[in-house]
Amino acid sequence: MYEEYKERILQSAIKLYNEKGLKFTMDDISSDLNMSKKTIYKVFSKKTDLLSYLVNYSFNAIKATEQAILDNDELSHIEKLQGILSALPLQMEEVDFRQLFKLKDRYPEVFEDVQERIETGWEATISLIEICKEEGSIRDFNVDLFKVIYSSTIERFFTEDILNETGLLYSDVLKQVVDILMNGIIKK
Repeated sequence: MYEEYKERILQSAIKLYNEKGLKFTMDDISSDLNMSKKTIYKVFSKKTDLLSYLVNYSFNAIKATEQAILDNDELSHIEKLQGILSALPLQMEEVDFRQLFKLKDRYPEVFEDVQERIETGWEATISLIEICKEEGSIRDFNVDLFKVIYSSTIERFFTEDILNETGLLYSDVLKQVVDILMNGIIKK
């Protein structure tokens, strides 16, 4: 019955998160949407449920972007690999990731959802890495170690105030991380 409200509430939550960080409230959403809190609570029984939904929505959007990259026959395998490792959907580019490090302390169960999504769903990426190895576009390396390095780096942005300290945007950091992992730091 309230499914049609999910998207509106979600977009309001993203907007308010960008303005207030994790301090936004269900009252804020109610005011922003001119919707009763009762209606909002019928859709999301608590803020934690809304944040969990937002995490899954975001990661599902990332996976959809990754699939679009994989399906693009105009890209080489190496371009696809770089693309999926740095995939950030258009709807997520406007999200201010600088406050996400507070998620671990304030909403540990939601942070666990983030960790799980970062650490799972690697099948297509690993398959693409193996294809790139076979065709010789990348050297042979331990894929499990690569996954740990990449995942740990991404998780670190969600546990520490690195983005604020460096003044960098998450999208820029993600591209630089992928560039360093793919090309190293040696000047050629």
